[in-house]
Amino acid sequence: MDRSIRAFRRISGLRLADLLKFISSLLLPLSFGVFTIIITFQQQSAAKQQRDEDRNASQLQRDEDRNASQLQRQQERDLDEQRYRNKIFDVYIKEMGQLLKENHRAMISKEFMATLSRVNTLNIFRQLDGQRNIRI
Repeated sequence: MDRSIRAFRRISGLRLADLLKFISSLLLPLSFGVFTIIITFQQQSAAKQQRDEDRNASQLQRDEDRNASQLQRQQERDLDEQRYRNKIFDVYIKEMGQLLKENHRAMISKEFMATLSRVNTLNIFRQLDGQRNIRI
């Protein structure tokens, strides 16, 4: 039995010490390769996570910008509506004042004057909001 082992060692030309040296010389490059692969996967995972976070942050920013622009447009529409109603109110006051001045001098019946004033007032009530209607 001992002879067969010696014969095998002679044929292969390897001793145990040589075999251990060979394995130890392969161990360092293999471990570097394994660690390189592991680190590469971790970096790819971290990069993907960062991309996802950036994508989510940009989506949030777009949503906030869209909401802000919608709010601004709504405020501009509200201001335009208020200006329009103020203009209508001012025109109504001026027309009624002019009507009163003109009819005070002329001899028009009070019923006609009251009817004309009522028509103008009811017409303006439909166009104005509650706060301005109270002022009238």
